[in-house]
Amino acid sequence: MAKSKMTMTASFANAVFKGDKASIGLKLKREDLKVGLTELDEFMVGARLDVTLTPTAQDGQTPPLAMEGNEIVPFTGVADCQRLGIGTKDIGATLTFESKGLDEHSLVTLACKSGKIAFTRIGDAGDTPDEE
Repeated sequence: MAKSKMTMTASFANAVFKGDKASIGLKLKREDLKVGLTELDEFMVGARLDVTLTPTAQDGQTPPLAMEGNEIVPFTGVADCQRLGIGTKDIGATLTFESKGLDEHSLVTLACKSGKIAFTRIGDAGDTPDEE
């Protein structure tokens, strides 16, 4: 796997909270990919990812809700990705976060918006961080 960090445009689905987990779906446009499907699969599937999700305002639309003053506030967190769904135009994935310590409001404000996702693979899904 050549890249350690990827950045691409995405459409965010609804945020879901269940028990001690929170998740958000996303769609990536195949035409926007800068890597092949095999490399994306190796990078994301079964991975623990350090993620930054940044909403963007569309032309003529209200700016995103995740703003302080005039500045867009990105959502950051550590998520697991278990699978990719590959279609003719889009690639779908779900990012699952531990809800403990999560900024739930910021995650909810991403729902049904478009933006950028930047992520780095930091391990395998389900890995527990080392306790100090």
